[in-house]
Amino acid sequence: MKLPNGYGSVFKLSGKRRKPWVARKTVGWKDNAHPIYEYLGYYEKREQALQALTLYNLDPYDLASRQLTFSEVYDLWVKQKYTDQDKKVKNGYAAAYKASSELYEMVFADIRTAHMQKTLNEWDIGYASKKNMRILFGQLFDIAMQNDIVKKDYAEYVVLEMPEEEGEAKHKPFTAEELATLWENAVDKAAQIVLVYCYSGMRPTEFVKIKTSEVFLADRYMVGGIKTKNSKNRAIPIAEKIYPFIESFYNPDNEFLLTDYDGPLTYDRLSWRYWKPLMQKLDMDHLPHDGRHTCATLLDNASVNKTVIKKILGHAGHGMTEKVYTHKTIEQLVEAINFI
Repeated sequence: MKLPNGYGSVFKLSGKRRKPWVARKTVGWKDNAHPIYEYLGYYEKREQALQALTLYNLDPYDLASRQLTFSEVYDLWVKQKYTDQDKKVKNGYAAAYKASSELYEMVFADIRTAHMQKTLNEWDIGYASKKNMRILFGQLFDIAMQNDIVKKDYAEYVVLEMPEEEGEAKHKPFTAEELATLWENAVDKAAQIVLVYCYSGMRPTEFVKIKTSEVFLADRYMVGGIKTKNSKNRAIPIAEKIYPFIESFYNPDNEFLLTDYDGPLTYDRLSWRYWKPLMQKLDMDHLPHDGRHTCATLLDNASVNKTVIKKILGHAGHGMTEKVYTHKTIEQLVEAINFI
């Protein structure tokens, strides 16, 4: 198949190679009329090379940036965030980078969630250090998107698993006085986000992953959830108290419910843009997971049926039937959440 003039070329290298097929573009000409080539990449099959060339022609990108490795993007991040400002890289991030050696030589644009998830899962260390690695991945994808190295943030799909009971001692519910203060500040989007956590029982990362198509305002529930089979794709009732907030976040033109000025909010962005500044402003000391504990406490104080509480929170329980959300079940969940 002959490609159009100016489209680029695909050819096979000689010898035994794991990726013998090459895709390249002509980006200029030397004085002697010889072409100057930029290489898009090397591929196992001709079809893969053709696809890469097609994607480039549909949406051209900076070929030099496209070839940056994980290590080179890390160096770019360090330079922009730390060394250019005479700061030292935090030890937690430096350790996380050191533990990511398997990614060093990978072309950053080729890195997917599975690569990062494997690196995170195989690092035999504590929760706090793993969290630093997840944050580091998010920071690197942020800077890569800012510099047109990638167009999608695959780091936001990396899951930091931790058995809930492991973190119980670290979390504490908001007091009645603190909830009252949050309501006094409910004109602030940050306070609205915190209140949604407190009156929905969602895990921190569950809220940011709710898709607009999974929000049913008229029926007062959303579909979402992560982690266990009891949590995933469960019905999350929308309490009347927080309905106005969910309604204001809702925009059918957005893929995700919680979207900011520059796109969907990841958990890390939510934390440093909204949660932490609000906690500092109101002189409170809480983590996003505390909202879930607050909801559980409020439901228990309202004497809501234990099985219903487990359904709302997405907990497994002995004797619980298979998760089937009928219209009647959803009405029961909505009725229960409105007791708090």
